[in-house]
Amino acid sequence: MLFSQLSRGAVLQTDGAQMGKARIPKLSHSQAGGLHTALKFMEVIGKHVQSSGLQEAWVEGNLLGPTTAEKAIAGKSHDKGMRAHKITDQAMWRILLPQLPNFMSALL
Repeated sequence: MLFSQLSRGAVLQTDGAQMGKARIPKLSHSQAGGLHTALKFMEVIGKHVQSSGLQEAWVEGNLLGPTTAEKAIAGKSHDKGMRAHKITDQAMWRILLPQLPNFMSALL
């Protein structure tokens, strides 16, 4: 058997005769990958902002459709959910950032 190390992990190369003898490690189901972590994070954010009107804002702003917005809030749609959350974050910073100098000068 030949092991080669790549940037994404170890690769096992073997021929058919050795395959029966090879022991391939099983991944634990308790370890969530990046996709599942992101989905769970979006689900938690969705529960936190559930009654804030964010889902309705996405629909009214033609960012997402009603069903997709519901799935994005529930953490069931990764790509469109990430897009909606990123655009929302960018919009919030466009509102808050110009107010930052006034806030900082009021503190001093």
